[in-house]
Amino acid sequence: MAASDDYADFLERLTDGHQRRLADVLQTLENNIASFINTAPDRAGKLFDLEWSIQARQEIRRQIDSSFLGEAQSIIDGYMDVANEQFEMLSQYGTFTRVAPETIQALQQLSFQGFQAIADQQLDTLATGIYQSTLTGRSKDELIKELRGQINGVYQQSDDEQARQLVEIAQTATGKRQKDAIDKLHSIYARDRLGNNMRRYATQMANDSLAQYSASLTRSTANEAGITNFQYYGDVIADSREFCINNVGKVFTEEEIQRKWEGSWAGKAPGDPFIVRGGYNCRHHWLPIVEPEEPEVEEEEPRERKAFPKADTGLPKQWNDLANSDGGIRPEAVTMINAYDKPEIVSSRGKQGAFYQSNLKKITTYKRNKSVMLHEYGHHIDFTATGSISQTISESFFPDAAKSDAKKLGVFQLFDEKTSPYMKMKARDAAVVNRVKQLKEELLEQVDYIPKTGKYKGMVRGTTTQPRFPGADLISDIIDSMSQGAMYDEARGFGHGGAYYMGRNAIQMQQTENFANLFSLWAQDNEGWEKAQELFPELTEEFLSIVGEFG
Repeated sequence: MAASDDYADFLERLTDGHQRRLADVLQTLENNIASFINTAPDRAGKLFDLEWSIQARQEIRRQIDSSFLGEAQSIIDGYMDVANEQFEMLSQYGTFTRVAPETIQALQQLSFQGFQAIADQQLDTLATGIYQSTLTGRSKDELIKELRGQINGVYQQSDDEQARQLVEIAQTATGKRQKDAIDKLHSIYARDRLGNNMRRYATQMANDSLAQYSASLTRSTANEAGITNFQYYGDVIADSREFCINNVGKVFTEEEIQRKWEGSWAGKAPGDPFIVRGGYNCRHHWLPIVEPEEPEVEEEEPRERKAFPKADTGLPKQWNDLANSDGGIRPEAVTMINAYDKPEIVSSRGKQGAFYQSNLKKITTYKRNKSVMLHEYGHHIDFTATGSISQTISESFFPDAAKSDAKKLGVFQLFDEKTSPYMKMKARDAAVVNRVKQLKEELLEQVDYIPKTGKYKGMVRGTTTQPRFPGADLISDIIDSMSQGAMYDEARGFGHGGAYYMGRNAIQMQQTENFANLFSLWAQDNEGWEKAQELFPELTEEFLSIVGEFG
């Protein structure tokens, strides 16, 4: 399971625990206030003493402060654990700075204000009810029943055994049994239908307070790191808003988020979209997306294999020199490059990344990374060989071989194709994920991340993942395609992830990446190509049958 999913589960469990704690303390508050009302002066069971009813407000305030607000403060005091858990989660995705303690304290104080507002509103409601009941001479029993409902709604205490049993079912059961119990409490016992009671607002605040506190930490951390892209993530459940269902799993820029949150939907809450997210009671979150820095080619120890002779690929000098660097590329690859029309090749700028556009026959790649340039050139050949901008040769020849190798490697999982990519990712086989993680350890390693530029130049700023041998990153991506994103999503290796490999045209996406990776490995004829033949015997054999005519 991805670190972000672990963190979301942590928040879910914490929220459920906070809601149970508040529900318990409100039962105590309900009973204490009922006991207090029983001490009121009465005439034949009816209230009459207005002076007592006015002074009762002080006792109600004391009861609310000592029980409800005391528990709320205890809950919020534990929010520091949330800050620690969130920092550990974010550290799995990049290098971040902890939120300052004074900021955390300010956010905790802000969270308490939400509970304070509920306490103040309920104090007014309860105190006004006591005064009006005394003014009209209502009985104590009628007032107590009303106050119990104001505090706990359908979950209020009762002397009626059947009502008590229904309350127990409503609190502990799920599904139809719970719904039937609540319906009976509404219809037979005239319990609060609208849900305008302290318990409803308190349990909602338990969720919103924690979620918004977490969201504020995320926003502060992302701002400090200069991050502007965010993924909307979290579980989709039966009562998830359509808005959340449509956007979960997607990545947005800050500007896109602001524009999207200008719309309207049921349950939308006012405020900053990074904080309120989908609205009241929303359990979705924002994950800052760390853009990878341009890979840098490090000097490697001399290989034992003999370097290929310098060749003319027919490419512009910059890219021909790159292809001939570091031992060059095999002659068959040169022949293959020269067999097709040349694409336009441009240098990637900033955080643009590397990619191929088949409709434009254009490669955008890193100017110093030979492996990536050959990978993108593999895409060009894969599309150009068919004479189509929408079809590849790999999607026709690779699927069966890739599936067979994936099964032998233990990374294949069959999904219902009608299932959404998001639900597929949630349903990954634990055995497949564990196998992928084992393979990641064979291919990749964690090393200290030391920036070479900027104010942290030369300082250890966390860890980063790098290949154990040349081409291991390309092999990692092949496993990612075979496992439909498990290498990237679960093992945090190199790849494209489930959203890419399970989306539209999934077969083409998987196989064209396999072809591009194999072309780069084969052209360089390095240790990675030998490893690929070992791990993917049928896929590499199919690849060699395609390129064999150029040998």
